[in-house]
Amino acid sequence: MKPYNNSPRKLLMLVVALLSVVAVANVEKVVFTGPAPVGKSLAEAVLSHVDIAALAPHWPWMRSNLSRVFPMNNAKGHPSWLLLDGLQHGQKYEVRVCWAAIEPTKFEFDVYELGHVWESQELGQSLAQYAVQGQPDAAVFSHQEQTSALLFRVEAAADYFSHNVELMTYPPPVLVDIILDPYLLGVFPRSLVPTACYLIIVAFMTYLAARCIISTLQSVATSIEGQPKKQD
Repeated sequence: MKPYNNSPRKLLMLVVALLSVVAVANVEKVVFTGPAPVGKSLAEAVLSHVDIAALAPHWPWMRSNLSRVFPMNNAKGHPSWLLLDGLQHGQKYEVRVCWAAIEPTKFEFDVYELGHVWESQELGQSLAQYAVQGQPDAAVFSHQEQTSALLFRVEAAADYFSHNVELMTYPPPVLVDIILDPYLLGVFPRSLVPTACYLIIVAFMTYLAARCIISTLQSVATSIEGQPKKQD
């Protein structure tokens, strides 16, 4: 009797499962295009009195604790602000926010040009109130005569239920990684290229290992079938 036909497929699935790594995390992102440069006077008018954290192509990553609340009265969550500085006009970017799955949180993202925040009383007040709280990750970026920059607002809302009254009243901050990532040729985030190459290599090595194991087992099965049966 020959080995049943689907054994190689089952073995391949087993090898892939053994070589796979499971990451328990959440990721949300927003994609946008670098705006046209604005004058130094507008940038200073919007940012001169606020100290907020900033990301730029030469400083694209930060880790921070974001305050969160339970949404109520049409509020989507607790607002936090971030400056995206040193952008290139017309270049495609994304901002990714990564956090642990054990901290259930809903995020809402908005990206604003400096002029829009300057003209909006509501957004200006939100930015000022956030800056007044004092941000440990605040950074100052020098602005040239012309600069391409955006303001990124993230609203964090707790997304869980607990019988613990304190947790329901005062949700703890959520630890996040925030990444500014330009796109290569407008199609793929630059920082993910090494990860993509690694996954391709792992998949190829897994395929070769599976073929080798399957071939060996088939050879063993064939040799066993070829042996004469012991007679009584």
